[in-house]
Amino acid sequence: SAAEAAKRRNVTTFDDDNTQSALRLLLAVGDVIKDSADPRDVRIRSARDYALTKLLAAQRANGGWPQRWTGTPVDPREYPVQPARFPANYPREHPKANYNGFYTLNDNTHRDCVMTLLDAAKRLGRPEYRAAALKGGDFLLLAQLPDPQAAWAQQYNGRLEPDWARAFEPPCVVSNESSGAMRLLIDLYLETGDEKYIASLPRAIAWFKRSQLSPGVWARMYEIGTNTPIYGDRDGKIKYRIEDLSPERQTGYSWKGAYGIPAVLTYYDEVKATG
Repeated sequence: SAAEAAKRRNVTTFDDDNTQSALRLLLAVGDVIKDSADPRDVRIRSARDYALTKLLAAQRANGGWPQRWTGTPVDPREYPVQPARFPANYPREHPKANYNGFYTLNDNTHRDCVMTLLDAAKRLGRPEYRAAALKGGDFLLLAQLPDPQAAWAQQYNGRLEPDWARAFEPPCVVSNESSGAMRLLIDLYLETGDEKYIASLPRAIAWFKRSQLSPGVWARMYEIGTNTPIYGDRDGKIKYRIEDLSPERQTGYSWKGAYGIPAVLTYYDEVKATG
């Protein structure tokens, strides 16, 4: 009933490829059913088009998406279009604030939005979907942090500053998601031929090379300012050694690894060599 529906929470999540993967399935099925008049097929196309409309509506003015979206418009003064910056200061312990509206690169959330829109543009021939995807690329250009830590954060607040998400995800410069951001920018350069998407990547590459713990190994998180590896726990406190984490967090999260960085550095070199 309408009364029951009104009680339900209506929140879209872009985390973990939830919305995007469902939409890509609808796009693929839409290719198969084409213009079928079967009522079921009509509903599928309607759901696809509705979801695409809402994906565009959820995109913020700077090209980013929130981690979760309720459909409520945001105050543009709280989400200005400006380059990323480091906060002058930030809580050293988890503030237990709501981060659902934050711009999130964690788990390739942003990439999934961009690639879904590119898929939609190609399948449906709709230029507005391509334009939104490229606007998503422009967001990554804005979100690249200043030197000397010219990579990306795991999540950003409305002022495009690295901020807290979960208790074990402090503000930081992050290697894993930076690798994904760099790969997406290279892909967008190949898609468009526009040099702007790769012009600032040498700054990120310099940070990657400077931040290796050992050949082919990076910490996931680096402290703002010092570039020291940091780690997080469910107590909301920043740690400087994995050994200081609770046993559950020592193994329940990825703290060190290659994170696809050697491959993306090679990818960049190959693209630059071949054009």
